[in-house]
Amino acid sequence: MLASLKVMFARTVALALGIAEMLNLPCTRVLAPVIALCLGPKTKHWAPTIVSSMINVIAIIFAWYIQMVISAFYSGLRGGRIAGNAFVDLVSFTKVGRKLMCQPAEGPLDLDATYMDEVVMAVVAAGGFSFQIYYFFQPPFPFDWVLLPVTILEWFLRWQVTHLSDTSDALKG
Repeated sequence: MLASLKVMFARTVALALGIAEMLNLPCTRVLAPVIALCLGPKTKHWAPTIVSSMINVIAIIFAWYIQMVISAFYSGLRGGRIAGNAFVDLVSFTKVGRKLMCQPAEGPLDLDATYMDEVVMAVVAAGGFSFQIYYFFQPPFPFDWVLLPVTILEWFLRWQVTHLSDTSDALKG
């Protein structure tokens, strides 16, 4: 799992560096003269470095946000699929549920013959994704206390991936 997270981290860093590379020249042309005026004659040579560093930080924050949105979307779809399959399995035990899904009263359940699992998946996925976006990827009050151990584990994994990985090797190959 840690190796998979390191590859995702390397992709995110590569995305950030690509964005920064595209924005560096135009932003330096526009912002460096203004920053050079603010710095004064002795330190004006630092203006391009300041602009480049600002662009890199902004690009990394943007890439992390994009990665969080992608992960939230995938998590919503995955959770929706699990919930849809579980709902159909639960409903299939009743005769009314079998009739609603146009399934025979006995025998194996054919998920390809019903759309109920896809409907439940879409509703749960949309709800989960919008919940994460609405709360900006942070659990609201009662859940933040309940999920504190998982949150600590997430912080630990982020620290492991970010600070104990050699991203230069991952970006080379």
